[in-house]
Amino acid sequence: MITNYHRHLFLLTIVVIFLVLFPIVNCTSDQMKARSVEKKMQTTAIIRNTLNNILEEERLNNDSEEEHLNNDSEEEIKHLLADMMKIYPKRRAALFHAMRGKRSTNIT
Repeated sequence: MITNYHRHLFLLTIVVIFLVLFPIVNCTSDQMKARSVEKKMQTTAIIRNTLNNILEEERLNNDSEEEHLNNDSEEEIKHLLADMMKIYPKRRAALFHAMRGKRSTNIT
């Protein structure tokens, strides 16, 4: 026979289990979100470094070529870097909102 005492004991047990497990799950979730954002920021930094390396290689390779060819390729890469830097704050904002479940991370 289940009495009120047993119901209260069962409810108390459920509450204690929830209170013990919730901080563990929450902490793990926060760590996963931080790692996800960190990886995405590292990816952005790697892309930027790669583009800077390409720019340096272009400068070294084009020193012997005509001046206008060098300027054209340099300008293209500078525009590409400028476009990436324009997208970067939007990407950070999207990640910020995505962590809170308000938006998706689809960024174009």
